[in-house]
Amino acid sequence: MPYPEPGWTWDEFLSKAQALTEQEGDEVVRWGFAWRSRDPLPFIRGRAGPLVDTSVELPVPLLDRPEVAEAVRWFTDLALKRRVMPMDDGQAAMWSGSTRNWYGESVGVAPFPVDTPTSATTPIQLRTYAMSAGTAHPQESWRWLAFLSQQPVGEGMPARRSLANDWWSALDEETASAYRFALEHRFSPIESYWLGSALYDALEAILREEQTVEESLAQAQAAAYTNIESELTDTTATGPFEVPTPAPLDDEGTPIVFVATRTYWGKKDIYDTLATRFHELHPEITIEVRPPDLPTGVSAVTLQQIAAQGDCLEVFAAFLGGTDRSVLVNLDPLIEADTAFPLDDFYPHFLTSFRHEGQLWALPAEGYPRVMCYNEELFDAADLDYPSLDWTLDDFLILAQALTEEDGANKQYGYASAPYFSSESLFFVEQQGARLVDDSAGPVAFTLDTPAMTKAVQWYINLVRLYGIPPKFEDLDFDRWTLLIRNKQAAMWSIYPIGDYSSLWTMPETGAKAEVGVVPMPNGPGRVSDFDLIGYSISAQTEHPQACWEWLKFLSEQAGTFQGVPARRSIAESDAYRQQVGAELADAYRFTLEQSERLFTSATHLRTERTGFVLDQFQRGLEATLNGEDVEQALSQAQHKVDEYVLCLETTTGYEDERELINACIDRVTEAEP
Repeated sequence: MPYPEPGWTWDEFLSKAQALTEQEGDEVVRWGFAWRSRDPLPFIRGRAGPLVDTSVELPVPLLDRPEVAEAVRWFTDLALKRRVMPMDDGQAAMWSGSTRNWYGESVGVAPFPVDTPTSATTPIQLRTYAMSAGTAHPQESWRWLAFLSQQPVGEGMPARRSLANDWWSALDEETASAYRFALEHRFSPIESYWLGSALYDALEAILREEQTVEESLAQAQAAAYTNIESELTDTTATGPFEVPTPAPLDDEGTPIVFVATRTYWGKKDIYDTLATRFHELHPEITIEVRPPDLPTGVSAVTLQQIAAQGDCLEVFAAFLGGTDRSVLVNLDPLIEADTAFPLDDFYPHFLTSFRHEGQLWALPAEGYPRVMCYNEELFDAADLDYPSLDWTLDDFLILAQALTEEDGANKQYGYASAPYFSSESLFFVEQQGARLVDDSAGPVAFTLDTPAMTKAVQWYINLVRLYGIPPKFEDLDFDRWTLLIRNKQAAMWSIYPIGDYSSLWTMPETGAKAEVGVVPMPNGPGRVSDFDLIGYSISAQTEHPQACWEWLKFLSEQAGTFQGVPARRSIAESDAYRQQVGAELADAYRFTLEQSERLFTSATHLRTERTGFVLDQFQRGLEATLNGEDVEQALSQAQHKVDEYVLCLETTTGYEDERELINACIDRVTEAEP
């Protein structure tokens, strides 16, 4: 059947919904259309015209018009008479939704149908900036709003044409065509503000066959009047309306700027609470928490950039490898002067990760080790024991094979690899004893084509080639990976347990969660884990290193600020922390620390500007083997490119800018590629 195209009609919509509905006997096994967004306006307002008259001082609901009754009857008949729309749930060929959500490459988009060239059927949600009528500073407020209007904030289409060009150019032609048509046939769903839930409740009553169309709309009309009256009563000012002017800030002590990197996002309230508590203990110091200021077009910052933006900062262990650490303060003198500071309370592995050339450049905060999650229901159905804390790579392979089942489009995978696979695949490779980066003796060497690496990569590739266990990487994005987990098509998957990670297996529509267990990653001869390790550093440019040190010490004493493994034993091994994260996750963390000889895979060495090319070549080699190329040949080609790249960096002159040199060497090495 041809896909819907911009300009299709409601009759065509109905025809497609009927043709795409499949029945087996009296049971519908696939619906033509599902009312997923539960928004009635496109189907009723889009066909019947405005539902509220806002041209008068007191808005008037128009739900008692014959056109509205006709549109409502047509819509509810999709479920009651034509049986192309489910009352509850089920599989569906078409559904309505917001462009805030994306459903994957196998899903197309189209605007809502129209019946005439002037039909307005697609609702457009607008986010706007406004100025309070009570402000004492209208000019200053206007300057701020004008500035905001020039910034590409958020993921939606910018309102200013000059900002929208880049947004449009990022869309494929099908999507862009659908959006253009939608904008030409748009309406603002502001009527839902005045109607409240009246129209939705009316549709639900009709679909449940509790009322006729006429009865439900009469009731909705009355409810809408009540809602309008209530809204106007609640928002009517009772006296002069003025925004109070803030009092000037008092001198609140030494101001310290703390630049938080990754954990800042979504955690501002936690940091702000800690800053307030710290100020109560140290009135002479005030902490201002800021995110890093990213240059235009840059998605990640360097250590040098964030060290220039604040007095103290949150860093990753990977930041400190192979980079200029002169932008930071060596913490050893501060620790030696603070005789009461319990350095022996920190896990030695964590301290080692932030030591370079015998000096400590960051105070360890917490780490997030990769762990394995498993769906208990799928294990129970297969009558298999859950993975144990000390399970091995062989145990993993046996379980992954046993839990992989062929069933057409609903194939069940014993293991679903993460969509961003370079770090995860490198764990499985190095857990078998191979090393992508060898720093055990002398200078760092990149070893992509050793016999151990070839054997380890072959083992990982066999998961796909021989056992069909993870979906092919090129077919898997984050949304589809999440759907596999939520739809119980994945028995095992690995994650970093950061934030509310259980949302991965929580159905957003119902809030229902699958029963999921957590264990450490499987053990192997490599004795490696895959940590994201966070620490706190002091910028060399600060004028207040001692004040920063007091703040860093305070942060290190907080019990599990973010769900990771606290760097301090006294916190990590406490009953309070175990209760906070749960016994299962606490045991997984403890076992990972006890069994690992290395906290990090080689990926930690490959996150600098210079070494990112090495990880990219390993990933390309892995993809080539998945596409059928010989493992030894693919890794040999990757090793050759890496050797040529390193040689180029060491011998090329004439570039003052490091980034230009790196790009030039990458171009030189890859220019011969087809």
